[in-house]
Order: sequence, then structure tokens, then C-alpha cells
Amino acid sequence: MILQKTLINPLTLIGKGLHTGSFCVLKFIPAEVNHGILFKINGTILPAHFKYVINTRRAVTLGKNGCTIQTVEHLLSALSGMGITNLLIDAEGSEIPILDGSAKSYCDRFLEAGITEQDAPVRILSVDRTIAYSNSESGYSIQLSPYDGLKISYTFMYKQRPLQKFSFDLTADSYYDVISGARTFCFVKDIEYLHKQNLIRGAEMESGFVVLDEEGCTDALKKRFVLPPDETWIRHTKPFKTASMIPSRYENEMVRHKILDLIGDLSLSGYRIGAHVNACGTGHYENIEMLKILLAPDVAR
Repeated sequence: MILQKTLINPLTLIGKGLHTGSFCVLKFIPAEVNHGILFKINGTILPAHFKYVINTRRAVTLGKNGCTIQTVEHLLSALSGMGITNLLIDAEGSEIPILDGSAKSYCDRFLEAGITEQDAPVRILSVDRTIAYSNSESGYSIQLSPYDGLKISYTFMYKQRPLQKFSFDLTADSYYDVISGARTFCFVKDIEYLHKQNLIRGAEMESGFVVLDEEGCTDALKKRFVLPPDETWIRHTKPFKTASMIPSRYENEMVRHKILDLIGDLSLSGYRIGAHVNACGTGHYENIEMLKILLAPDVAR
């Protein structure tokens, strides 16, 4: 039996949002059993549930009664990966801090505060048949099939071709060691587009990495970021060079980060899902659409 968990001690975390560039103060308050993960924003309680997802463009935004909180996926991934099921998160700001672009900093702070088991079992939703969703426009797909536990297999696509594949079984230890440190990223060609869309306003070279998939493509970086002239920020990774002030953490960091995002998105079901999740190219939109199918009245168990 898997038990519910909360923090032993409250903690406060401050950081800047990736897209808004605005600072946010998060106060994590331990909660009783069956409380769930709840955000408190200007006095409004906003559950971490897919019913409250109002935007999936480049991040997941939750909203209720005019109150919103943006880019929740890394934080929710850390909570789910570490097995924390009950917590009140008092947010002063509109976007969850990006920190280093991964979930590891959140996990480390949770471990410092202490994590304790509670006297109640986790709600588990185990699938008893194969459930699938595919996006006819993008060609991306996600499938859940019966499995004892939660296994995630992900294929990262590049120009409609498989680039990186990874598979692992989720436990608190495996999440911390294998997934939590994988940082967010974008392709260098997308930087100007994202800025024009009023996104990544808070991006820094310490908050993720940029994939240099085109020759002579560093001009866009030099235009947007203050970079050392010796180009020590260029990392000779495979299959593409990357740009970051932090060395690569995994050889296949891109696909691992997509799994990190997927774990955060799946946590919006309100359950610990028991299934083999096989995803190909999916982003937040497809992941949330899968939850809608999974929890439809004729499918939910």
C-alpha cells in the first residue's frame, strides 16, 4: 500500500517566472490527509486538477474565478515524483519560478523540509484496458495500457522523426536520480518567435538550455543574452550542440525533460496513475486531452 505524504515543515521559496519574468513567492504549508495539492491565490483556492487548466501553450496554466497561476508543470512533477499528495501552496505572483529549469531544486527543498507518510492510502487509478489519444494535426500520440505501477516510455520527435527514446519505472528514488535534474529547453530557431509571442521574458542561460540545431545560429543568443566571449557556454553534446551556462546533466536530457513534464501533467488527474504510459512527441495539450479521456464517465474506474 502506498501512503499519502506531506511536508514535515513549511517552507518558502522565491524565484522568477520563465515567461513573465516576474518574481513569485511560494509558501508550502503541510496539509492533512485527502487534502490534495491546492494553490491559494489572492484568497482563492485553486485545485491542481485538469478541470482548471485554461492554457497549455508552452506551459500549463491553471485558472479559477479570474485567478491564474502559470507554468505549474515542473513543481507538480516534483511533488508527484517525490510522492507528496497533500499540500497548500500559497502563491504571491502569477507564475511558478523556473529556477534552473528542472524539478531538482524543488525536490531538494522538499527533502530539506522533510517528507512524512500519513495514515491514509494514495488514491490509485489503474487502467484495465488500453486507452489512446492521438492529435490528428501534429501526429503526436499517447497510450495507457495495464501495468503494475507507473512506467513511462517516451519518444522525442524532431522534424517528425524519432530523436531520443527513454523508458523508466517511477519511484521516489528513480525520479530524483533519473528525471528530476532534466532541464527545460528550446530550439534556437524558436527564440525570436517566443519573444514576439511575449514568452520567455524571464529566461536566462541558467534556467535551461538551447538546442543549437542549425549552423551559425548563435547570433540570436548573443542578441538576447549576455554571454562570455570565449563561448564556453557552447556544450558539445549529441546529436546537437547546446548552449547553457550549466553542463549537460544527461546524454538524453531532452527526452527526460519531456517525461518530467508528462509526470507533472498526469498528476493533474488527482490520482496516482497505474499504467504503462507510452507517449510519442506529446506536449501539454495532448497530455491533458489524454486525462479528459481517461477520466470520462465511461472510462474512469
